[in-house]
Amino acid sequence: MQWDQSAEQQLPYNMAYLLPPQEQDPQNVHWFNVTYWTGKELLDVIRRASLASGTAVHVLTLKDRSILVGRHMDTCLFKPMRFTVRKQVNRLFDTDYRGDTGGLTLDLDYLNGCRSACPEADQRIREYYASWSVVVGTLEALMQGDNARVRQSIESSPDALAEDLKMLAWLYRNADRFPVVDFWAGIMGPQVACVLRNLELNLAEGLGCGHSLFGVVEIRK
Repeated sequence: MQWDQSAEQQLPYNMAYLLPPQEQDPQNVHWFNVTYWTGKELLDVIRRASLASGTAVHVLTLKDRSILVGRHMDTCLFKPMRFTVRKQVNRLFDTDYRGDTGGLTLDLDYLNGCRSACPEADQRIREYYASWSVVVGTLEALMQGDNARVRQSIESSPDALAEDLKMLAWLYRNADRFPVVDFWAGIMGPQVACVLRNLELNLAEGLGCGHSLFGVVEIRK
């Protein structure tokens, strides 16, 4: 969102994603100021607090969360386009929902102007989306019976992603082994959602390029 600003500034934010689309008017929603942190800024604050308090602080993990499924992906309040990807991924976890791949694709061209402001974050998002697209493309290939494309995706992917793709391919091809009413809704959809979620969790240390920045800190007095 506000990549070209520092954590010393508070900038406007809103929770209009809770409203129906027809009520998401930027002139009428409630705006309030918040601080947008990069991963580096947050780590610097933690280290300064550690020195000031005389305690040993160890950052166990720092991760970007909701990079492509942030709450404002559903609105046009911070970007020019509205996406349904958050809703689509969440629905994949619903065991009564038969999904498709249509809502899982994105057009990231609107980010082109942000590259100079924060090139690391821009690169992280695009690399993440590249892996995301491989998962979605493999799912489409499975549904179309395009085994050559499935094999090519697996063979050209890094080891961890390749293993996830193999798992999805095995599940899809062995659907009749699962005693469920609806294989897609009960098995395949939730597993695809888990793979997409784990792509994010397996990224390197958080940069502050998602809707939230999640950290676990150990404090020793």
